[in-house]
Amino acid sequence: MNATHESTRPVYVLGAGFSKAIQAVMPVTDELGMELKRRLADVEELDLREGQTFEDWLTVQITPLPFLARHSNARRAASAERVIAEIAHALDERVAEATANECPTWLWQLLAIWHAEKAVILTFNYDTLLERALNTHPLATYAFGKAFQRAFGDHLVYPAPSAPQPQLLGDTGSPHNANSLQILKLHGSLAWYWASGDPTGSTLVREREKHIFGSSEPFADEADYSGAKSLDRYLVPPVLSKDGYYGSYLANSLWRLAQKFVAGTKSLTLIGYSLPAGDRVTSELVGEYGGSSPVYVVDRSPSEGLLERINRLGLPAEAASSGPDCVPAYVKGRMEAAAESLSSAIDDATAGSQVFDVVVSFANGWRTAYQTDLFALAWDKERQIFSTREIDRTQVDDPRSSYREIALNVLPTGVHDLEDFVTVERLRELVRNEGQFRFEHERIAHPFVAIGCSLMERGSGLALLIQWAPALDSTSATSFGPAESVR
Repeated sequence: MNATHESTRPVYVLGAGFSKAIQAVMPVTDELGMELKRRLADVEELDLREGQTFEDWLTVQITPLPFLARHSNARRAASAERVIAEIAHALDERVAEATANECPTWLWQLLAIWHAEKAVILTFNYDTLLERALNTHPLATYAFGKAFQRAFGDHLVYPAPSAPQPQLLGDTGSPHNANSLQILKLHGSLAWYWASGDPTGSTLVREREKHIFGSSEPFADEADYSGAKSLDRYLVPPVLSKDGYYGSYLANSLWRLAQKFVAGTKSLTLIGYSLPAGDRVTSELVGEYGGSSPVYVVDRSPSEGLLERINRLGLPAEAASSGPDCVPAYVKGRMEAAAESLSSAIDDATAGSQVFDVVVSFANGWRTAYQTDLFALAWDKERQIFSTREIDRTQVDDPRSSYREIALNVLPTGVHDLEDFVTVERLRELVRNEGQFRFEHERIAHPFVAIGCSLMERGSGLALLIQWAPALDSTSATSFGPAESVR
């Protein structure tokens, strides 16, 4: 094992159980097999024997059997290919159903945690639920000394096939964003297309995901000017032996990067993924983990078999959360831990630096009511909570004023005193007394909680940039329609 890689970003491995936690309509593998059997009842016969899994059946179908004539094996393989092609259509419908309602609050919180720690997400799921959640609640990213950028789902999935040029205003045609979480889709995506059987993957192309939770309408035109959707989906099928599907340049790139991240990380967590005994490739990948902490497992029922399979790789394993609500419960624990550790995070971020103010950023997304990405934090006397106050971007580069003075100058006279704004010392005191720091966005009636911080520099000096997530006891995200959500 080589644990000397440059990347130490935490790594999460997602399986079908993660998507099912987002919405129960998302199928695990055997449920998908039953759905395909129903959909293709008049076309193909999925004759699963009692006790046989869909993965077992599909593996046997595509495997040439030596006792059968060549034409019989070809007919079996063609039948399997028809079933594989139907997977994309079945999941398209499930994704549309799963995202008809608002994004679960726990998923919004988890994305915020991953964003704060710049996590690497290895997913075997074809669906685009993560992309749609990130479109619903896009992230504001900041590189030291640079401007803010909006990060939508399409920006955070890479490496990925190239996409057609944007055609309309509002299309997410900007490049991938390296200042946040990173998603590696190891088995392909519903948004990826290719000329099936292309040995090198040179025909791979992707469409941009233009949907959000809570709406059936895309936020930009979906006309297929490139003809990409006339091709087949690029999906590695659910078979026990996937070796023959890893030949494209993209598959090689994805898996090599995955190995680098797993070998270099200090934290590896499996969420809704059972590490099937027959999946030799992924087992070897997990075996590359070089961290000292256990491999954490978040699963409805983390069986001894799963923990033993990890142990046989020479790694300690620990169930981090279990039960029917294991994923939301895991996120709740992470949120509590992040809020409680804020005081030490402030000390680490500000060590040796003179920081003048505390600020927070929100991504300026689709149909938002605010026109800036940066906000000072001030005490709202009427609502008795700290609230954001817009910082005029035209004044940010003025070296004569602090961030809070700029915010104060744009408010009506008498609304706030300079002392109302949050300084680092005041933030330390608040966290010490309350155990966490809560605030609201001035145009969104929704409480947020600080889960981390970093230094930020923009023209007028240093500031402490608060990383945030929806508060644990906040109302459900269903209270906020698409036009009111933070995007």
